[in-house]
Amino acid sequence: MNTTVPSALSKLGYPAAQIKTIIDYVNAQETIEGAPYLKEKDLPVFDCAFKPAKGHRANPLHGPHQDDGAVQPFLSGAISKTVNVPKDATPEDIMQAYVESWRLGVKAIAIYRDAASGCSR
Repeated sequence: MNTTVPSALSKLGYPAAQIKTIIDYVNAQETIEGAPYLKEKDLPVFDCAFKPAKGHRANPLHGPHQDDGAVQPFLSGAISKTVNVPKDATPEDIMQAYVESWRLGVKAIAIYRDAASGCSR
């Protein structure tokens, strides 16, 4: 588990006893989804690029470049951004990641395709 989870829970206002219960759940279940005390509205804070084996949530493929596009105009160089895509991402999904980054003004991205040995088609 990412060590920032307890800190994030604390910043969200969860008391120490609830944080411990949530962390114990995450360690046992390998997902934060369904954790006791965790409010549904707080789940997006913990979404990652890849869906957990026992969970269902993940960041949308094009979500990560929104922040980069907002910051890029203030930088003379390029932001170094890796876009993590699931192994079932299609070539069209990957192309859309490049187009969306370009549309937002992000100067450079790299694609990391999880557990991929090549394109799926």
